[in-house]
Amino acid sequence: MKLRKVLAIVLSASLIFAGTANMAYADEGQGDEGGDTAVTYELKVNGKQFSENKTTIQCGEGTAEYNHEAATLTLSNAQITEIMGYSGGCISSQIEGLKIVLVGDNTISNSYNTGINSTNDVTITGEGTLKISGYMGIESGSYGSQNGVLTIKDTKVIINTDDKCVSANTDIVVENSVFEAKVNHGTYSYATAISMGSVGKFVVTNSDVTVESPENSAIYMGDVFSETERKFILNSGNVIIKNLGGSSSAIHFGPVENAAIEINGGMLNVESASTVTNLAESAITIKNTSIASGSWDGNNIKITHPEHHFSSEWVFDKDNHWHECECGEKQDVAAHTGGTATEEEQAVCEVCKSPYGDKVTKPIETTEAPTTSALSKVETTTANAVETTTANNPTKAIKVGKTTCKTATKKYKAAKIKISLKKVKKANKYQVQISKSKKFNKVLVKKTVKTVKFVITSKKLENKKKLFVRVRALQLVNRRVYAGKWSKLKKVKIK
Repeated sequence: MKLRKVLAIVLSASLIFAGTANMAYADEGQGDEGGDTAVTYELKVNGKQFSENKTTIQCGEGTAEYNHEAATLTLSNAQITEIMGYSGGCISSQIEGLKIVLVGDNTISNSYNTGINSTNDVTITGEGTLKISGYMGIESGSYGSQNGVLTIKDTKVIINTDDKCVSANTDIVVENSVFEAKVNHGTYSYATAISMGSVGKFVVTNSDVTVESPENSAIYMGDVFSETERKFILNSGNVIIKNLGGSSSAIHFGPVENAAIEINGGMLNVESASTVTNLAESAITIKNTSIASGSWDGNNIKITHPEHHFSSEWVFDKDNHWHECECGEKQDVAAHTGGTATEEEQAVCEVCKSPYGDKVTKPIETTEAPTTSALSKVETTTANAVETTTANNPTKAIKVGKTTCKTATKKYKAAKIKISLKKVKKANKYQVQISKSKKFNKVLVKKTVKTVKFVITSKKLENKKKLFVRVRALQLVNRRVYAGKWSKLKKVKIK
């Protein structure tokens, strides 16, 4: 009897302890991670999982806050270092269309895992910054699906990793942002900074982008088992791509079928220990003023238009003139010809209307009495009406009409200005001055032209934000040059 009583007491105590333990576990789960009754969200940050009871997670001195209805994760000066479980990312998401908003300076660092792992599309935006360092940077999408678009918009993202910086299943879109993706030196020789899936486009618009791999392709696009469309597209901005070692091309496509590079604007610079790309030139289009360049065995490479579009306007230097394609290719190159030089002016080429050559050397003055021809020597005056008297020319008033600068346009980086003037009756030439000041305290360029539509080229015009033009008509009478009044200032339209 005593034994049965003792066993009963022990069994009762065990049941009480077990019940208490289960209640404690349920309370802990419900309060911290949502428990059995709270709805959990497929989003984990810094080793914690969001739920309807847990919408804010502490991340170092900052926070991560999740709005499930808007599918928006806001990082505010967050310092994220942990993962939940044994795999995944410091930010691990299965949320459809997750939007990560950056506030302040945010960091993700983990030496053994991925910074951001998302099975769906993800957008990173906001006025703050995000720096990711460690093993891998960002993984988006799941293999075999059509999701996984990574969008970086209106923000700054810097990634330095030992393996891939970005692995995207489909598109990467960078817009109005600063984006750097660099593989650390001395890590994995097979690592590419940007790795993209079987279908997709890498599109850059109005952004500064740097992509660098030390021993492999900087950008690898495609899947050897797929022939779906893939493209690298630069619409505007500046892109620097580097692969500093190995035999792979800097921008590599696999396979090359349905692959292309499109440069619609901006500037693409490539530094490669091998080739710029494995595409044929027929798969590369370059428009506007963009140039794709790089190096191979120390030689400069320039990818030009597969089909050149030569301007109808002449481009010239001091010796020659030619027509030029936007990519820099030239045709119709020829030396200047025609025109007559004087003591005051260079000869003007009859083809491109550019001044060239030397002026006529002025004769040595003598003490002999002046002759009729000497009295008829060319003189320049700024008077609107001039009285002149010579042995063969009675007193006569010469009035030169006033011209107007109708248009003056220039691209910001260009060294040439397109100008058109109002034609003045009986004018033989037009004198043009260009200055940075409305007062013309210092004149950058002086030219004399014969036509009312022309192009002036000078290195002094490069990268100028504000320029002004003034012109006046010139008339030759009896070997004397008379000048009209200067036109009103015309502000150059900078494109």
